[in-house]
Amino acid sequence: MGCLDKKEFFIFDMDGTLIDSSATHLKAFEKVLDRNEFKGVFDYESLKGVKTLDIFLKLGFLDKRARDLTTQKQQEYRNYLESGHVKIFDHVIDLFAMLKKNKKILLN
Repeated sequence: MGCLDKKEFFIFDMDGTLIDSSATHLKAFEKVLDRNEFKGVFDYESLKGVKTLDIFLKLGFLDKRARDLTTQKQQEYRNYLESGHVKIFDHVIDLFAMLKKNKKILLN
């Protein structure tokens, strides 16, 4: 394991590190926007990395409505995750297999 031998703990961010969540976020946004009859232009590529609430505000929704849509989008995203509609990056399985040989793994 080389440089990892002396490490005792590893903390990973999930989105974009362990899972390729971009397509799942896009689906959740599109579902919420469609359900709420959004007629404007939505270019997710230009908004990646922006907080969900800020995206809805940039799209022209007022604060209270943007907060409601944020809640809806987060729930849709969780629904997609729970139903397995997300891709695990190829390296993740190998990484955890390597760590499991020599380290204790706690997933929550």
